[in-house]
Amino acid sequence: MQPQETGVTLARWLRAQRARTEELFASGRFPLLAEAHETAPDLDELFEYSLARHLDGVATLVGERVPKAT
Repeated sequence: MQPQETGVTLARWLRAQRARTEELFASGRFPLLAEAHETAPDLDELFEYSLARHLDGVATLVGERVPKAT
């Protein structure tokens, strides 16, 4: 259920999700997911990193298509 469907504030909903996520990771049932979560716990940081890698790829493609000056 999403916050807008329950009347719960976004901050409270996020806290609840974070608590549940920590419980699942602590259980040891999802070791790879827990490891990935530890490397990028901040979604803004993950987005910025992913966007930078995406733009690196675009820059490479554009660079390959630009004719070299002779």
